[in-house]
Amino acid sequence: AHSAAWSPDGGLLAVGQPDSLRVYSEGLLIQAALALPGVPQCLEWTPDGKRLVACMADESVHVWDRDSRDIAAIPGRGTRAAALGGGQVALVGGRGEMSLASLAGGAPRPV
Repeated sequence: AHSAAWSPDGGLLAVGQPDSLRVYSEGLLIQAALALPGVPQCLEWTPDGKRLVACMADESVHVWDRDSRDIAAIPGRGTRAAALGGGQVALVGGRGEMSLASLAGGAPRPV
């Protein structure tokens, strides 16, 4: 595994591997390998535990929705993330640049 993150309630474990993401509950795989474009460098759950942010080696950012089990790219670039309340995520790129992105989409704002 290249990255891993526990959900805020401790009930789910997300594991990032080359080109995939897997989610486990009580040791059982509940979400099979989701296709990702490369290696997840960082996994970060939102504070409510409903979404998981994955920052990739190419600095693309993807969000997995716990309820729908869909994964989608969002605008923004980053190799590190901090999920904030209100559907926002702070991103840090490979050269230290920072931005604030919405998990719903839209152009990120530099900070």
